Amino acid sequence: MDGMRSGQGHPADPAAPAAGLAEAAGAAEATVASSDIARLADVGKAAVSNWRRRFDDFPEPVAGTSSAPRFRLADVEDWMTRHGREFRVGAVDRVWQQIASAVEDLRLGEVVGAVGAVLVLARRDPDRWSALAGRPDPDVPGALGPAVVAAVPEVAAGPAPVEPGWVPAIRAVAELAAGRGHAEVFGLICDRYIEAHSRRVPVTPPDIAALMVHLAGVSRGDARGRR
Repeated sequence: MDGMRSGQGHPADPAAPAAGLAEAAGAAEATVASSDIARLADVGKAAVSNWRRRFDDFPEPVAGTSSAPRFRLADVEDWMTRHGREFRVGAVDRVWQQIASAVEDLRLGEVVGAVGAVLVLARRDPDRWSALAGRPDPDVPGALGPAVVAAVPEVAAGPAPVEPGWVPAIRAVAELAAGRGHAEVFGLICDRYIEAHSRRVPVTPPDIAALMVHLAGVSRGDARGRR
């Protein structure tokens, strides 16, 4: 869609303050898995397990399962600060953790797809998206499909159904993308999704994907190609 795709070489995700953007992204409700903590702290997953065993004040899980616990991001940030450990949470990471907290793991792809549809809408028709984003969360899903179809006619079927609980995360991503770039932010979100599902998602190498697009004659999100 309009050149918005994931791939290698996306810019780094600059660290974002816990206030401001974090509040807009609902960071207080965002959760992180042990693998996320390890990545953001630049340590191995074994180190996170060690912290949980050694430190009585390490945050308790608030979601997930015993084998795959999730911790409140704000609690982990506070613990890292108190223990003098580096913990780099970028702006994209904040909204990604909100996405990951909005739905069960196996349905993450649905939310990422909805994010992509909204970002194309916001890029092509910012006024329409702005009006839609200002509506109450329960009203957004029903209006989103027609809005996307109007702005992206080549995707005639429209996006998959969106649940009201996803709307704050989708809105937060769109707000971030408005200032940073829709394609860049969506690419980074896709990278996070691939990292989270590395054993489930087969990734086509960028050069092969580019060749496939060239052979199909697809341009600017036109899924019809050349006949």
